[in-house]
Amino acid sequence: MQRELLQKEQKIQQLQQETEKLSKENREKDDQLAMVSAKCSRIKEEAKHELREQELISCRNSIQELEQDLEGLQREIWKQESVQKQLAEKAKAEEELKAAWSQQLQEMGHRELLLRSDVQRAGEQLESFKSQVMQACSPSAAGSTGGSVTEQQVIEKVRQISDENQQSQEREKSLQEELSSRLTKEREVSANIEVFQNSLQELQMCLRSPCSSSSLQGQLGQLEVLCLDPPVSAIRTAVVDMARGVLSWLEGAEQLLDTAGMDLHTSGKGLLAALGSFSERSQEMAQRNQMLQEQLEKLQELQAELLQEHTKELEAKHEQDLEIKIQQIILEKDKESRQILESAVSEEKDRCKKSVEEEQKKIQELERHLRSMAEATAKKAEEQELTEGKLREALHELKKITAQEAVLQQQVLQQDQQLRAVQEENELQRHKLQEEVAGYREQSKQHSLTILALEDRLLEATQQQKVLEEEKAALVERMEGFQCEAYRSASGAWLEICPAMESHVCVRKLQEELAVAQGTLLEKKAIICRLTRELSETRARMSDMRGELSEEQKVELEHSQRQLKHREWEANQLREKLSEMSSLVEEKDQALKAAAEELSRAPRRCLLLRDASQQTLESPEHAPRTPVQEPPSGLAELGAKCRGLRHEETIQHQKEGLAELRERVKVLEKRQCSGAVKSNSVPLVVQMKDSSEKIVQQRGLELEPVMGEKLRAGKVPNGGLFGITNSTVEMAEYLDVIGALGSPVEMKELSGMQPLQHIPQGRGAEVGLQRQNVLELLYKKIRNLQVCLERKEERLRDYEGSVQQLRQSQASLRRCQEEMSRLEDEAHREAEEKALLREALERMQLQQDQEKGLQQVAKGHKPGATKPLCSGKLKAKERVANAVKAGIS
Repeated sequence: MQRELLQKEQKIQQLQQETEKLSKENREKDDQLAMVSAKCSRIKEEAKHELREQELISCRNSIQELEQDLEGLQREIWKQESVQKQLAEKAKAEEELKAAWSQQLQEMGHRELLLRSDVQRAGEQLESFKSQVMQACSPSAAGSTGGSVTEQQVIEKVRQISDENQQSQEREKSLQEELSSRLTKEREVSANIEVFQNSLQELQMCLRSPCSSSSLQGQLGQLEVLCLDPPVSAIRTAVVDMARGVLSWLEGAEQLLDTAGMDLHTSGKGLLAALGSFSERSQEMAQRNQMLQEQLEKLQELQAELLQEHTKELEAKHEQDLEIKIQQIILEKDKESRQILESAVSEEKDRCKKSVEEEQKKIQELERHLRSMAEATAKKAEEQELTEGKLREALHELKKITAQEAVLQQQVLQQDQQLRAVQEENELQRHKLQEEVAGYREQSKQHSLTILALEDRLLEATQQQKVLEEEKAALVERMEGFQCEAYRSASGAWLEICPAMESHVCVRKLQEELAVAQGTLLEKKAIICRLTRELSETRARMSDMRGELSEEQKVELEHSQRQLKHREWEANQLREKLSEMSSLVEEKDQALKAAAEELSRAPRRCLLLRDASQQTLESPEHAPRTPVQEPPSGLAELGAKCRGLRHEETIQHQKEGLAELRERVKVLEKRQCSGAVKSNSVPLVVQMKDSSEKIVQQRGLELEPVMGEKLRAGKVPNGGLFGITNSTVEMAEYLDVIGALGSPVEMKELSGMQPLQHIPQGRGAEVGLQRQNVLELLYKKIRNLQVCLERKEERLRDYEGSVQQLRQSQASLRRCQEEMSRLEDEAHREAEEKALLREALERMQLQQDQEKGLQQVAKGHKPGATKPLCSGKLKAKERVANAVKAGIS
């Protein structure tokens, strides 16, 4: 799971880097467009100055030459379309590369599955090893098998398991080496990509600056010299081909301009059309990039969903396997306990019948042995207390660690509270953590109750031991009484039967009987010594096994501490990422606010420009039809009122127009989409005088709404199509409106316009043509502004999509954190349950040893006392079996 989480984090980082790269490219394209628009404005200004100086005939000739240039540029456009087709083919090649990467990811997933299967096999081998060790170490199991399992077999099994563990470790090392080699390859590829990116940035800087064909050729030569991998080299060739197309375009444009006898700065319409085509291509490329980004996001989402489903299936399988294994273990242990009890009962019955007749004289030696066993049990109890103290310290440390984890989680929650959208999810996580802590506490209480129950059972066993000692003392007294009576009866019979025998014969017989008894005693002493040696050896083996188990516990604790430290480090990294994401979200929110303000201003500007263009077009088209005479009397009177006294009616009319304009602006603001525009985009702020704003607003109310569609169509409307509601407006006001429109659009030709009355009759036609040309340029500017607004709206939608993706990635990170915490809790629970089971089994072994010692002591009594002893032993073994079942459950 940790590897999967690391891979997910790496994928998230790669996606973030790709999004940053795409944002940088979009910014660079915006800068290029801004530079191009600035260059276009400069070129237009220079062309206008030259058009004023030159005559109409020279203008017509230049227009014809430029039309020829347009034909040549159209041919070049066809060539570039072929280049675009090549780029589409290269994009397909990139998609194939992506498919290859996905196949590699699938292979890695298969390898992970193999590793997990190896780990499961190792776990099964460990469980089998534990069962074998328990069978080898527990004397009851040894007695049941009748000595079939030897020490050499146990050692051989241990060696086999250690060899298998070494083989699994070697496999893991080999897999790790393969992973490291693949990581190195990926790093090399990333280094090549960085070098390629740097070279591309240099080429982009060259393209941004006013460069020539020679500088472009130098940059292309540097790109071709670079040593890159085959996939990156394919992209390099595509980029070089694109740059060569641009270079050929530049060279063709320079040649055409040289043949036409014009410089680059005085190119006119040809360069404008080429620049328009370039902007359209950039839009198409941006759309393709967006499509590719969406495809990548869909693929990543599919991969994440597949991984989640796979993890869920594995968890369900693991839980089912655990339940099945637990049931099998319980059944096996029940069967073993029953077999052990039955065999022990049968063997003890036989031994009791034989030992009651033979081992009367061993009572004193057995009492000594019992004293030594009591001392040993006291020592073992002290050792158990020490181990329990160590376990308590370890539990205390674990509690401290859990408390630290809780504190860290609280800090993370406090930091996450800054994001409003994530508050509800954080509260749900807190509730879940509290429930898990409550469950953990309940489990600890249950474990403590089980420990107390085991201690109570130990006390009951000690009480039973005391009762057995009392019974033993009573039996000893009875045996002494029976011996005295038997001796008296034997002596009386001997005196009655043999009254005449001599005393020395009796003495000899008694000496012979004593010698025989001494021989039997020596044999039994040798047997007892042999048994004591075997007991000491088994105890040494048990102590060695306990030492090994304690070392394993230490290793597990160290491993758990390392995992906790690693997870704390991962949590810190996740917090840093969340802080970075929150800062990015704040920046995007600020950009959204700025964009909303600009969009609220944009419809006003469009209305102003539209109305002013209508007014300016009406004034010069009506002028040549009417002779140059004085304006009508109504217009003169209204002009006098506006200029001098500011009559109340005109003021009220202007106020009504302002109110209606505000209502229209509100409606347009509601219709506009709330997107985000970055801070480096050029804001189109128009600052005008109060008088000009009022005039334009008044004119906007009086014009028809048909003008917006004609402006989009890009045609200059005729004078007969416009209807002016108030025909009593003076020409000076129209000229003021035109000048106000020219100031934000940066058209100096509109600022110094005069009415046709003050122009001589000979130049009226020329001035009219000039004004028509200027108005066409104004319409083009308005169309460009509308196109810019539409592009910004598209960007706003794209930014909204990126914000949603960021929120989805945050949600996936939180889910991963929850899964990590859940897995940690499960690991802790399993470790605690294993430790408790080991303690219960050790205690049960000690109880069995004590009961066996008591049984051996009780074997020296009469045959009449065998039945209660056997019944007591059966009861004790039933208790032992019940205790083992309770410890397992």
